[in-house]
Amino acid sequence: MTLPKTLFVVHELPGAELDAAEVLAGRRAASGTLISVLAVVEGLAARGHPVGVYVLGGQRLVTAADTFDSLDAARRWIGSGRVVYTSCDETGLSALTAAGLRPVVWSHTHFPKEFVPKLGDSVAGVIFVSDLTRLPFLRSRHHRRLGRVHNALHPAFDQPGTGPDERFERPSAIFAGYFGETKGAHRLLQMWPRVRARVPAATLAVCGSPALYHEGCRVGPFGVAEPEFERAYLAPLVERFGSLEAAGIRLTGLLAPLELRERYLGAALGIVNCNWTIATETFCCAGVEMLATGTPVFSFARGALPESLGHTGGAVLAPRPDLDRAADLLADLLCAPARLRALG
Repeated sequence: MTLPKTLFVVHELPGAELDAAEVLAGRRAASGTLISVLAVVEGLAARGHPVGVYVLGGQRLVTAADTFDSLDAARRWIGSGRVVYTSCDETGLSALTAAGLRPVVWSHTHFPKEFVPKLGDSVAGVIFVSDLTRLPFLRSRHHRRLGRVHNALHPAFDQPGTGPDERFERPSAIFAGYFGETKGAHRLLQMWPRVRARVPAATLAVCGSPALYHEGCRVGPFGVAEPEFERAYLAPLVERFGSLEAAGIRLTGLLAPLELRERYLGAALGIVNCNWTIATETFCCAGVEMLATGTPVFSFARGALPESLGHTGGAVLAPRPDLDRAADLLADLLCAPARLRALG
């Protein structure tokens, strides 16, 4: 039987070159979205499926799949096969349409409503990563073109391991992901002084950087976030406590998956996207990976987090966008090793 060809179109890579094997071995940092795409591409290629990848941004991907130097070459290769665009970027979709390609959009973020009229026309279908993002479109006459698949877990988090039991005795928290407003890091930093007032020994490790998406990006004097973010949210903490160290905050910068796994295994509590109304999560790979290491997770009951984390029994989600109450809930958790152990 001849298997149909599938072309995966990636919008861009974080650097000029990326080795998929290095990412999936856990030695190279990448976003949860990109890791999920690479896991599927490499998995299909390893099983003998004819898979190709084209990067719209022009960066080079080292992969077991076929790769192409131009969109025209990718179009000739795919023939009558299927195209999967792993982004919702309008300019990228326009480029594919202009090349005569009609992709299935693999939407890792909220699907733009303006794309709905394109279903059945320039968009062949949509794959969502949560029911939350899929359900609002089921009244569309194209509802049969909509599917849902959860994001793949990085192979590093398939390994068994729950960390030392005594970690829950220390009030240590860890935040992972893009260190910026789109991942709610600013909300956590706004809550932290109240947490420290309640739990003076509390510590927070922040693992993240804009370099997760773009190498050579602009960062402020702390070296971990955009200058405007650092001025707005890190500088006030230094002014209040004297230093980030005095505030119990440690900035690790960008970490590869194997390094993140070790950090999770040593933490009492994981924290992910603390947004309520801005750029809420549609799945949250970081939260699922924390749970895979037996690390309980704190966040807000917003976006797809109740779906992907809330039903696991390992997450505590603040029910309202009240930062003071959320900070008190976070402090209560850090003071309750027995509860953290049970959640983990």
